[in-house]
Amino acid sequence: MDVSKFLQGDHLTAADVDPMGSLCKVEGVTTATFDSTEGGKVEKVVLVTNRGKVVLNKTNLTVIADAYGRNAQDWVGQPVKLFREKVNFAGRMVDAIRIKCATAKVATKQVRPAPDPVEDIDIPF
Repeated sequence: MDVSKFLQGDHLTAADVDPMGSLCKVEGVTTATFDSTEGGKVEKVVLVTNRGKVVLNKTNLTVIADAYGRNAQDWVGQPVKLFREKVNFAGRMVDAIRIKCATAKVATKQVRPAPDPVEDIDIPF
């Protein structure tokens, strides 16, 4: 019997993510309650993608909110890139999931007003 399915959690871990990154689409946003390291409970935002669920830490939450806005429903359908990166956690280097977003802001091109039409006049040279 293959026990692999019993070793997997409900959420993606850094080991599940390609270090070079993988593009995915946000399918939903929810919350989940976890045990806190200080005791008690803590509620976290969970990003649901076509590749799995990602529990958002403050860094990743800020990246997405800056790119797509503070209303999580606006994130649905947006592309995100998940990648793995070494970070300092509790004094040691560990793998973590990081997120990159396409910027939601589109640069607008300034349009100059059309010049006045030139009349057909004689210009002496």
